[in-house]
Amino acid sequence: HTYQVEVVLGIAEGVEGAPAITPCSAEPGASPGGLSNAATVEHNDLTDDATACVAIAYIVVDKSISAGPTPNGDGTWTIVYDVVAENVGGESGEYDVFDRLHYGDGIEILDAAVTTAPDGVETNAGWTGRGAETSDPENLVASGVELAAGATHTYQVEVTVQMDEATIDPADLQCPPPGSGANGGLANSASLDHNGIVAEDGVCASLPLIGIEKSISAGPTPNGDGTWTITYDLVAANTGQAAGDYDVVDRLLYGEGVVVESAAITSAPDGVEPETGWTGQGAAGSADNLVAAGVTLDAGATHTYQVQVVVSLDREVVTPEALQCPEPGSGENGGLANATELTHNGETRGDDVCATLPLVDVTKTVSAGPTPNGDGTWTVTYDVVATNAGAADGTYEVTDRMTADGDLEVRSGAVVTAPDGVTPNAAWTGLGAEGAPENVIASGVVLPAGGTHTYQVEVVLGIAEGVEGVPVITPCSAEPGASPGGLSN
Repeated sequence: HTYQVEVVLGIAEGVEGAPAITPCSAEPGASPGGLSNAATVEHNDLTDDATACVAIAYIVVDKSISAGPTPNGDGTWTIVYDVVAENVGGESGEYDVFDRLHYGDGIEILDAAVTTAPDGVETNAGWTGRGAETSDPENLVASGVELAAGATHTYQVEVTVQMDEATIDPADLQCPPPGSGANGGLANSASLDHNGIVAEDGVCASLPLIGIEKSISAGPTPNGDGTWTITYDLVAANTGQAAGDYDVVDRLLYGEGVVVESAAITSAPDGVEPETGWTGQGAAGSADNLVAAGVTLDAGATHTYQVQVVVSLDREVVTPEALQCPEPGSGENGGLANATELTHNGETRGDDVCATLPLVDVTKTVSAGPTPNGDGTWTVTYDVVATNAGAADGTYEVTDRMTADGDLEVRSGAVVTAPDGVTPNAAWTGLGAEGAPENVIASGVVLPAGGTHTYQVEVVLGIAEGVEGVPVITPCSAEPGASPGGLSN
């Protein structure tokens, strides 16, 4: 007589992770293992026993990152994932394995391939990892693969990516919650189907996103000696989700006639050694512009450098046009333009700022006279015109000093006209020694860029008392170093 008993078995509910599946045991008295089935027959108080045991295959999958993301120095990164299938059961079994890329928007996949597979396993030549659903054919790595009990199979998937660092949203570099199936960063999930049981695992890495911002934190500040000081801030910020290395350069693109008296890196991030040879005055690509190289910046961190420059103007060379700032991003010279570039993994991002300076000049003309007053004196009116031909407001002090030659003498003098809002010095006489306060017409006066200020000085002169005979009245002289003659002002 033959009986057949059919049993359906599965993994107990509530088991998490790889289940414990023991092999069948032939050891007397040992736990039978597997699914053990004992049969007993009894006849006339005699019994006979027989046992049989079966084990099952149970295949799980593990996903990990074995290399990268590695910067390739050309704006791309390469990452290698390991997909490991393991049979934790007691019998061999078959499986299908899938691998899907869940990358964030803006991360462009340049190349993706299954680069390593177990001996004897033929992988799917159509695998791309870009199917919308896990079980899509584009995500199938291999199917119908036999795996012996206790054995493992390892596959490697290699992907090369790039991104537009100027436009990508940093949020797209964030890894999604594990197991969510959402996109983000370099998320990758593996799925293994064995006997209708689906095992899944996922990993995610991210990328750095390092940019640079340039600003003027101080100045240009007049130093009272014909020079100005300006301080620039260079701020590198990593808004990505991984650390990255960068080089930063800073180049002074000053207008012709702007003389760099000194330039120095005055502040750098903790632990960063700036380049001692930096001058900022090299041609494009010159080592003279290198601020720091090979600097590591953690995810979410910033690095701030300060560059301080002292300048003067070569008044024989500088022109108002040379003090105009160039178009942002043009790389042209002008004013106190300063351009910064940060290079990370072969990609360069830049920023620039510019300030300018005043260019205040003075002209002196005789606008009226000398007019005889009918009493042995003459009246002369002088125009003193301050002009700011620069592109920035400037603060000035204007002096006016008179020197009478021969037998002429100044009887009186007054500032009769001044610009709106300017109060001239009531103590002005114009007769003080060189540098004397009585020669100062006005000080601390702000002259807007492109503006002019006009002062009029009226002087009454005559022949010095006590002169007998024909007075000595010298002509005005234009000879350098000679006595100016006449009434010099």
